[in-house]
Amino acid sequence: MQTTVDIPDELFRQAESQAARDGIPVDHLIARALRVALGGAPLPGRRRVAFPLIHSAQPSTLSVEEVHAAEQRAAAGEDAARARAV
Repeated sequence: MQTTVDIPDELFRQAESQAARDGIPVDHLIARALRVALGGAPLPGRRRVAFPLIHSAQPSTLSVEEVHAAEQRAAAGEDAARARAV
C-alpha cells in the first residue's frame, strides 16, 4: 500500500542514514520499524560483517598487480571447487 506520512526532517535524515548503513531502502526500514512497534518480528536485513584484523610482523603494501593475481587465484580455486561439486 502506498501512503503519505509527515515525518520530521531530522528523523527522516536519521532513517535515511540507518537504511544506507543497513543496505536497504528507507521504506523497508520504516516497515521494519512499524513491525517492531506493533509487536511483530522484524524482517531480516542486511548487516555489516566485521572481518578479522590480522597483524603482521612484517607489514607491507600490495601492488595492484599482486591484488589482481590473488583475485584470479581465488576465482580459479572457486571455479575448481564448483567443478568438483558437479
